[in-house]
Parts: sequence; C-alpha cells; structure tokens
Amino acid sequence: MIDDNMSCIYEDEKENYEFLDYADIFIPYAEQVQNDLVENAHLKFCNLSSKDNLENIDQLTNVCKKFDNIIKLLFNDTSDSASKYTSYSEFMNYWLNNQFKLINKNSTCVLYFFQTIMSKDNTNTKLREIKKKIRDIKYNELENLNILYNLYEKYHKIKNTLESSHPDEQIYIKNATSCVEEFKKGEAKCSTGEKKFCSALSKFRDKYEKINLCSYDLKGWGKKTLPQLTSDSKVSVADCEMSEKLENGYDTHGSSKSSMETPSDPDTNVHSSLISASSVAGICLVSFIIYKFTSFGSWLSLKITGKNKIQHNLDDENDQLLHRTEYEYMNIQNTAYNVAYNSL
Repeated sequence: MIDDNMSCIYEDEKENYEFLDYADIFIPYAEQVQNDLVENAHLKFCNLSSKDNLENIDQLTNVCKKFDNIIKLLFNDTSDSASKYTSYSEFMNYWLNNQFKLINKNSTCVLYFFQTIMSKDNTNTKLREIKKKIRDIKYNELENLNILYNLYEKYHKIKNTLESSHPDEQIYIKNATSCVEEFKKGEAKCSTGEKKFCSALSKFRDKYEKINLCSYDLKGWGKKTLPQLTSDSKVSVADCEMSEKLENGYDTHGSSKSSMETPSDPDTNVHSSLISASSVAGICLVSFIIYKFTSFGSWLSLKITGKNKIQHNLDDENDQLLHRTEYEYMNIQNTAYNVAYNSL
C-alpha cells in the first residue's frame, strides 16, 4: 500500500460517497475537460510561480486550469439546490486529490494548493463555495473512490453506447467486461469490513442491474445479455428473443396465439377492401359487355322481354277477372233486392 503524505493533514471518518448520486452530471464534464486542450487564457488564481513554494509548477498549473474549467461547467446554473452544490464540491475535492496522485513524485498537499490559489483570487465566489469541502484524502479512501468513480464512468459509457443511433456491440462488451472486473476489485475490499464503501458498491449494483437491453434497438447483435457483476446477482439474463416472440403473438412454446386474440392489421383490411371493390366492378363491367355486345346478351334480352310481356298479359287478365267478379256481385245484390220488393 502507498503511504499517505505525512506533511498533509487528514481528517478521520470523513469518507463520503453520496456525491456519486450525481455522477451522470459531472462525469461528462470531467471527460470533456480531460480530452480538450487547456485554455491559454490567463487565470488570476492559476498564475503559479516558485514563490508559492510548490513542486511541479507546470503540471499543477495545468491541473489548476482544468479545475477552473470544470467549475465553470458545474456551477453555471444558479437554480441548482444547495445539496447539489455540496455534492459538486465534494466531487471537485475528489477530482483534485486524484489529479495530484497522478503527478509523479508529488508531495504538495491538496489543501495547501487550494489555499494558495484562493489567496490569489479572494473574490471568486465559486472557490469560496468549494473551499468548504476541500481536504486531503487518505490513499485507501481515494482508492475506494477511484473504484466507484470508474464503475460509474463505465456505466455512463455503456448507456451512451446503448442509446446511440448505431450501438456498437464490441464497445458495449468492452465497457461491460471492464465494469465487472472493477466491481470484483471493490467486492474484494468489502471483506475488510468497510461498511460505507460496501454500501456504496451495493448501490451501484442496483443501478447497473436496472439496465434493460430489451428496451434498446440492438439489431445485428449476438446474444443480448447484461453481464452479471456477481454470481449471486439479482438480475436475470435478459432473453430479448423470447420477449419479442411474446410481443409478436407467440406463446412460450413457440405456437401462435388464437386468431381471436390477434389484432387485425389496418393495412391488410384496406388491401382486402380494395380487392373486393375491384372484383365487384370487374364483374359488373364484364356482365355489361356480354349483355350489350354478344349473341348471348341478345338472347337474354329477348327472354327478359318475353317474360315481361307474359307478366303484362297476366296482369291484364287478372284485372278483367276482378272487374267481372265485381260486376256479377252487383247483379246478385240487385236481384235479391227485386225479390224482396215484389214480395211486398
């Protein structure tokens, strides 16, 4: 284990991992600053010199400029809550400690460095806000923070890959595998009884296991599975193919559902209606042509005309019969009347 810097002042029982709840916000900013070139603009509080009694002046100046860039990105929204600003300050403290550890043979304490840049710009309100959380972090605690930060960083990359327009399976596998390996490192440290760290590790696992690969468009991928962080992981292997079958109307045995349960396709219904209408129109057109322009049509016309004449004659005969019946009835009535009259 690397020894802590004996010239620095450390506060016991100060480890806090709750600021990682906002990892999704500050990780992109940290990556942006790390990848971008440091601005050449003159910064009052980053104007370091040998008079400041600091080692590695050039490297510390570079760190100072990146530090300022992240502050500008994080603390630009005045509507953010006080709890957010507190978490941002704790992240800046972690980031600064980690950058100092990356500088080879650095013996400068983080707190002393921050006090130095504060003395150069006492009017900087953002520095005053962060000052409340600046402290030197012990090596073991910093190692724990690095494990957790790396996990959230990998998680961020996994989500970015899945949510991209063209998800790259190899990049996903690389970051997911790295995430599992990093988690195992943290799990090994939990055997030493570090309750706060282990609780933070478990919190990350819950977040990781909520990733649902089936909710993303991963066409062309092989087996869509989320690597398990531990052997007793609560997450089950995602079977997206089975989910797709169920959504498309197949049961767990591969057979299709009842046609009564299958919703009709609007496009199919429209297509069927068009075919039916076309068929009726075609039949009408063919019938008209046969009737008008063929011998069969003429014969059929004569038959229809003949039937109409017969029907007309029958109607005339019925009218005559009805008229005759009425006439006979009237005569019978008159006869009865005459008989009755004569008898008187």
